[in-house]
Amino acid sequence: MGLRGLGSAMFSTQMWFRIAESLNLSGRELQIVQGVFDDLTEIAIADVIQISPHTVHSHFERLHRKLSVANRVQLVLRIVEQYHRLSA
Repeated sequence: MGLRGLGSAMFSTQMWFRIAESLNLSGRELQIVQGVFDDLTEIAIADVIQISPHTVHSHFERLHRKLSVANRVQLVLRIVEQYHRLSA
């Protein structure tokens, strides 16, 4: 993955893949979400996964539509909610 900071470490790699699969997230979208959990800026995420900040921004827009969220906080809450569904 490349992004395994403190925030994203709250879930195991296996759980991240289960969350991504259940929400139909691509590998790149999962990396973006993990960057959000690590409180990275779009520029920092772009640097870590070696894509342009514009591409990161495009992924954010798609994630917002796909997960029906409006911002980073709602994105994190949606992922945590999905974790709880999968863990129940």
